[in-house]
Order: sequence, then structure tokens, then C-alpha cells
Amino acid sequence: MLDRDELQDFLDAYGRELVSGDLDRVAARYTYPVCVVGEEATLALSAPGELKATLGRTARRYQERGVTDLALELRGVEELTDHLVWVDVRRAARASDGKEILVEGRRYLLRVADSSCMICVVVPTGPA
Repeated sequence: MLDRDELQDFLDAYGRELVSGDLDRVAARYTYPVCVVGEEATLALSAPGELKATLGRTARRYQERGVTDLALELRGVEELTDHLVWVDVRRAARASDGKEILVEGRRYLLRVADSSCMICVVVPTGPA
């Protein structure tokens, strides 16, 4: 199992890649199919192209709002098995002056393999 520092490193890299629009690297951090489970609907994405289209819209919205940094703060870790872990994350989208534009919560189900992990499920948890 990865320790908290290694999980935070994973989240830091994911945030940098998403805000910069490096969707190939972002998509490589997911397993397929991946599920995004919200209050109103569940979205199952079966291929990297589907995920990149969805996240591309998110990256464009960030750019339109002046987001230059996406900080993902690891708030909690729940080890489910030797290879599955739930992580509770605070996502703060920030402008170049450091002001938080959007703050929201996420829970990610991660599958740990070797010295890294992959995102299996995303659950938005509302404002953080």
C-alpha cells in the first residue's frame, strides 16, 4: 500500500496535469471503465477518449475562469484491501494570485499497483 506522501504525490501530479490540459497523462491515471457517481446520475466511461472529452470540458472551464493551479489536498485515507483505497480530497482551483475560485470535495477509489495507483471511481462530495 502507498503511504500518505505517495498518495499526495499522485494527487499533486494529477492536479497539475488536469489544469495544464495534459489529458493524455490524466487519462493514463484511470482504469477503464471508470465510474463517476453523482447525486443525479452515474457516468460510466469505457475508454480514454471518452474521459478526455469530459475532462477537456473541465480543463477549458478552468482556463476560462482563470484557474492556474488545482490543489488536491488529501484529507483522509481508508484502506479497503491490500490494493484498494478510498481517498477523501479537497480540490481547490486557484487563480494566479492564489485566490481560491472553486473549492469542492471528491472521493476517489484507487487501485494500488506497484509504486503507483489508478483511479477507478470518482464521487463528487460537494463544497469542501
